[in-house]
Amino acid sequence: MAYIKKKSERKFKITVCNGYKVNGQKRMKAQTITVPSSVPKRGIQQYVMAEAERIEKKFKYGVEESDQTHFDQYAENWLKRQEPFFKATTYAGYKRNLDIVYPLIGGIPLAKLLPMTLEEMCKELRKRPGRGGNCIKETTVQKYLETVSSVLEDAKVLDKAVLLSDIPVHREQKNEKCTLFDPHDPDALADLIVETAERADRPEEAAYFAGDMMAGMANMYREAGEYAKALEKIFV
Repeated sequence: MAYIKKKSERKFKITVCNGYKVNGQKRMKAQTITVPSSVPKRGIQQYVMAEAERIEKKFKYGVEESDQTHFDQYAENWLKRQEPFFKATTYAGYKRNLDIVYPLIGGIPLAKLLPMTLEEMCKELRKRPGRGGNCIKETTVQKYLETVSSVLEDAKVLDKAVLLSDIPVHREQKNEKCTLFDPHDPDALADLIVETAERADRPEEAAYFAGDMMAGMANMYREAGEYAKALEKIFV
């Protein structure tokens, strides 16, 4: 977890914890950053949160990621982080699906991986040959999309505003900052993207779209607690 201390208007100290040493002491790393003058005041919070995330990932996992990181690089690092928690068959399934989508979106920076890009990816996937020489089934296309969505779940965890295709897995996992769109209605999606972009440019909406890492983590733990209570009612 990253701890942020404001030292001045544009100077922040970011401290990251990565477990404990054998003597019981926390493994800590601190770095002071200065927000460039080119970043407007309304964007300072978003800039600091992004830097905190980058520093934390570099310290914990030895990789440095940003919104300019290509999807395939990010996905491979994500898969390595998840491997200890996945069954071998689950890991192999994710790996197989990602290898199929890499030629379509692997070289795209995360910042440019827009909902419209994912819809184009689905269109190309629908052209893939399936069994008997026919095109693959729509359920298979949705599995590929769900795999990509799993990689991009960090955006939701970090309390970002997210546009999600209206499929079962997203309806189950979305929070109040997620907006669903019909994956088969490109015109409605285009309107939603324009509307969201216009909102993001408004000063009064800056905090909403900047996101809050701590709030995102708190939401994640809260949701995990709710799932645990629900399971207790079923099995206990």
